[in-house]
Amino acid sequence: MNRIQLADIYLDTHLFNGHTACLDALWAGVPVITLPGDTYASRVTSSQLTTLGIIDTIAHNKEHYIEIAIQLGLNKLVLENIRKNIREFKMHSYLFDINAYAKEIILILKNMWSN
Repeated sequence: MNRIQLADIYLDTHLFNGHTACLDALWAGVPVITLPGDTYASRVTSSQLTTLGIIDTIAHNKEHYIEIAIQLGLNKLVLENIRKNIREFKMHSYLFDINAYAKEIILILKNMWSN
């Protein structure tokens, strides 16, 4: 985690997203740029970002992916604004609310057991 914090941005892979590595980057406050694909494995990061409320780094196509990366690389104000939003949103987001997640899993398991 200490090294991830040193990164300016995290470029997610297209065909198979970073999954836990992207969560680590977001927890460290590092903006993640992703391009969702057609499979579950290629849409995980866009779901994570949407749940967190950071949708500006979800690209619509390959050109947009590159455009976002260049913008964040050249415009430190935009980069810092996204970092600030990540730090703020993660404290109130369902994405990192392990207690709510655990309660929901327990409820699902109980429902499965009773059916």
